[in-house]
Amino acid sequence: MKFSYAFRRGAYHPFVGDDRELPDPVHLPKYLSKLRSIGFEGIEILLKYFDPVSENALAIDSLCEALDANSMPCVVVNTGGGSMSDPRVSTDNKNMIERAITLAKYVGAGLVNVPLVSPPVDPKGPGATFGESISQGSSRLASDDAFKQEAGGLSYLAGIAEPYGISLTIEIHQRSIADNSWSSIRLLNLVDGSNIGINPDLGNIQQAYDVPEESYESAITAVAPYSNYWHCKNASVMPLPDLGRTANIRVPLPDGDIDYRFAMTAMLKAGFDGYMAVEGSGVGDALTKDARSLYYIKGLYDELNKELG
Repeated sequence: MKFSYAFRRGAYHPFVGDDRELPDPVHLPKYLSKLRSIGFEGIEILLKYFDPVSENALAIDSLCEALDANSMPCVVVNTGGGSMSDPRVSTDNKNMIERAITLAKYVGAGLVNVPLVSPPVDPKGPGATFGESISQGSSRLASDDAFKQEAGGLSYLAGIAEPYGISLTIEIHQRSIADNSWSSIRLLNLVDGSNIGINPDLGNIQQAYDVPEESYESAITAVAPYSNYWHCKNASVMPLPDLGRTANIRVPLPDGDIDYRFAMTAMLKAGFDGYMAVEGSGVGDALTKDARSLYYIKGLYDELNKELG
C-alpha cells in the first residue's frame, strides 16, 4: 500500500488559492517538498485547475517539472464529478471525464477518480445538501435504466483509458448513484472493462444521510475486494434533531467515528496494494492535521501488515 495526498486546502503562505488549487509555480516546489518530507508518496490533482483544453493547458508542463523535481508524482486525476445518466449534464460530464483521462496521460497518473454526482434537481428542496433523511441523486431514487446508462458511459471511458494504462475508480459519493456498497458494486458489475474499480470513501457514506444506510464495517468489508483507490477522511457526527439532519465535523483520521483499524484490516485482507489517499482538511493548519492522519494510518498499516503476515 502506498500513501498519497488528496489535499483540500489551497493555501500555502503567501499563496491563497481555491480549495484544491496547487500553489503557484513560485511556491509550488517548497509545498511539494514539504509533502514529501511529511511522508506522502504522491498527490491527487483536480481536473479544473489543469484542464488540457482550457486556459490552464500551458501550466501542465511546469506542473510536471515541479512534480518530478520534488519526487511527488501525480497518481490520480480527480474529475470532481459527474453523472452520465442525468440528461442535464450527461454529455458535458462524459466529455469532462474524457479530458481527465487526457490529463492523466500527460502527467503520468494511472488513475482517474470519478464521483458520479449530479447537481440537485431542486437546490432548495429536501435532500439538496448532505446529512438529511433523503438525498437527491441517490441510488435509492435511481432507476434500472440509470444504472445501465452510467455503466455504458463508464464502459466507453474505460475503453479510452485502457491503451494508456489508465484505470478508472468509481468514488462512493453522497448524492450519486454509487453512494453505498451495494450500488457501487452493482454498477461496477454492469461495466464492460477490467480497468475499473471502486474508491470506498467511507466518509461519504458517513455524511450522505442523517442515519447512514449501512455500517462502515459492513461497507468496507463488501467493497474492499473491488477497490483500486481509497479516499480516507473522518468526522464526528453531530445530530441536529431540531433541523431534521446531522452535521459532520471533520477531524483527523484517528479522532472520528469511523474505525480505520477495522477498515485497514479489511483492505489488507482483500489484497489492496494501491494508493490510500488522506483526504485533507479544508480549514485551519491542514498540513499539521493531515500529517497526523498520515502518521496514524501508516502506523496502522505497519502494525496490521506485520500481524497479518
